[in-house]
Amino acid sequence: MRPHKISWGAETPSERGPIIGSFNKAQDRNVIGTYSGGYGLYRALAIAAGTLDPVHKPDLTNTTPTTSIGPFPQRFNPDKIVGSDTPDAERGFTALGVAEGSPAYVRKHVEACVSRDLPGMPSAVTAIKSLSLLGDRPQHRYQLLRHSLAARLTHLARWVSPAMFVESAVPAFDAIDAELASLMGLLKKVDAELGVPRGLQAAYAAIILQPETLFRFEGTGEADGSNLVALSRRELATSLSFALTDLPPQTHLLQAFENQDLPVRDILRVETRRLLDDEKRPVAKKRLLQFFQEYFDYEKAEDVFKDQLKGHKHWAPALVYDLNTLVTRTLEKDRQVFRTLLTTHDYYIHIGSHKDHGSPLTYNLPPDWKPTEKAVPFPKDQRMGVLTHPAWLVAHSGNFDNDPIRRGHWFRYKLLGGSIPDIPINVDAKLPDDKAMTLRERMHVTRVEECYKCHSKMNPLGLPFERYDHYGRYRFNELDKPVDTTSKVVNTGVAGVDGEVKTPFELIGRLAASTHCEQVFVRYVFRFFLGRNETLGDAGTLQNAHKAYVENDGSMKALVISLLSSDSFLFRAKLKSSSG
Repeated sequence: MRPHKISWGAETPSERGPIIGSFNKAQDRNVIGTYSGGYGLYRALAIAAGTLDPVHKPDLTNTTPTTSIGPFPQRFNPDKIVGSDTPDAERGFTALGVAEGSPAYVRKHVEACVSRDLPGMPSAVTAIKSLSLLGDRPQHRYQLLRHSLAARLTHLARWVSPAMFVESAVPAFDAIDAELASLMGLLKKVDAELGVPRGLQAAYAAIILQPETLFRFEGTGEADGSNLVALSRRELATSLSFALTDLPPQTHLLQAFENQDLPVRDILRVETRRLLDDEKRPVAKKRLLQFFQEYFDYEKAEDVFKDQLKGHKHWAPALVYDLNTLVTRTLEKDRQVFRTLLTTHDYYIHIGSHKDHGSPLTYNLPPDWKPTEKAVPFPKDQRMGVLTHPAWLVAHSGNFDNDPIRRGHWFRYKLLGGSIPDIPINVDAKLPDDKAMTLRERMHVTRVEECYKCHSKMNPLGLPFERYDHYGRYRFNELDKPVDTTSKVVNTGVAGVDGEVKTPFELIGRLAASTHCEQVFVRYVFRFFLGRNETLGDAGTLQNAHKAYVENDGSMKALVISLLSSDSFLFRAKLKSSSG
């Protein structure tokens, strides 16, 4: 059955014909998209989440516009768009003289979707699923496929130099013909088995799932004697933008790298500084905050369920917000960032400003405590830096108790740069559930010989933080017994860290003063902003980055600028051919 024909430009609905976007009867559809446009995605998500009945029909009573709209002369011109509030992929087609629903309209709609960057891929998927128009016209399907392949090449050309794209244009379009033949074969086969327009949908899916469509390729130059490939200026602009903003480069950044009078390393330093200092568009600053959120892993506090206690309102989002503020203020000062975040006694507390959302008792503050925008100083024997902040403590706890093992695991990896083997599959890693025993006492099962080889690397680092309960509150007793925070740290391999520990503050002080821990921190910054683990070849980059950090009084900006102007960022390893 053919869809109802539409006469674009007709002056009355009866002459134009019905516009059917419903999926109730897919064979009747004659337009691309869905009723309500982009909101169809939200409806699908709501149905998937179980919060909306799939057969729900909205009540449109009293939804008539209060003001008459139109009709307008351009609505009767088949060369103009007749819809309003068009989605992003369709904006601007009026100037191109493209009629909505025409073959040219479909072609440009698909081009806009397929040639987008990765964040636009959901729109492309939506376009695939809704392609029923022209589904029974082979000549149009062939044109659509060919144009989509050309659009994919256009997408690739954005990340390489224009000259290189021109050089490779002829073989690339030869490849289009070969790929097109394969895709047309797929289209015909699927159409024969499942019916129109399933073949067209399958062909577009094959295009979008190509690695060249989904991923951004780097290193288009020739390798030097050391098997390294220098990124082109355009590739460097793109890589820098994604590293600092997670977005494609803006015009200003692209133009900066077109300046042939400056070495690319100098441009990288200048543009990195500009992005980090940008107050109007603080995307790079948020990227720095994101690093610390992932490094300290404290945003998980919102995912840890806690029972509500009488007289105490636990609300993790407020705790995370407070810690975000502490990190942000520290980055604004940009002096001894790592050490300050570990050792500061000043917290920013907004929890009391959220009515019925949280309690100042979490910080052991009086119930009538009044919130302030200023930093709140704490006694040196109560709070010290991120690792005694309630947000971090909650994030590294269980639903009903502390978790010294998990906390020790974090210390071993994130501060000491060590590793711990996975739990053997034949081990049931559970503590006894004895209500009469403190958590430290229940952890005696981890001291058996076959377990303590690994637990000796975690338990001593996490046990001092028993000074706080699993809500992050400072405490003196557990089950009417004095809390024991003593420990003996062994086998860290780091000078000045091993030895007896009486309080969590003593342990934090040792770690914050350790050059080794500072260098491990630099490694994690490298991994975040360069998007990969370090190798032996990156030793010089890491040493220079740490030197820049130290010489600039612990500046996070200086550290990031050093990394993003290093050889590790400028060059890529040449991939070995898989042939032969």
